[in-house]
Formats: sequence, structure tokens, C-alpha cells
Amino acid sequence: MAGEVNFYGIYIPLILIQALLAYVVYSGLVWALDKWQLSRWMALPTIFNVCLYIIVLGLIVWICHLLF
Repeated sequence: MAGEVNFYGIYIPLILIQALLAYVVYSGLVWALDKWQLSRWMALPTIFNVCLYIIVLGLIVWICHLLF
């Protein structure tokens, strides 16, 4: 598995692409949680959001590692 992607002569780290994809998935999850108003039941919603992003990023890195 390569650590970077060549895009017209510019090397982009693979973790950057994965982080952007994780942010898109994370934003969808946060939107769903806000729609169901589940954040009012959390004691520390900002820490929950950081942990949720780290979990989503870890899952995407793991899936990419399995596929490539």
C-alpha cells in the first residue's frame, strides 16, 4: 500500500484523503445525531464528537488497509 497519491505531480498523503473522507462521514453522523436531538443527553458532547471522529477515521484507515 502506497503512502501517497500522485495527482498531476503533487504528492498527496493517503491519510489526508482518508481524513477528508472521515470528516464527510462524521458530518453525516453528527447531522443525524442532531436531528434526533441525542446531544442533549450527553454529558460532554465535544469530547464525544472528537472520539466519534477518531473512531470513524480508524475504521476508514482499517478498511483501506484491508482493500489495498
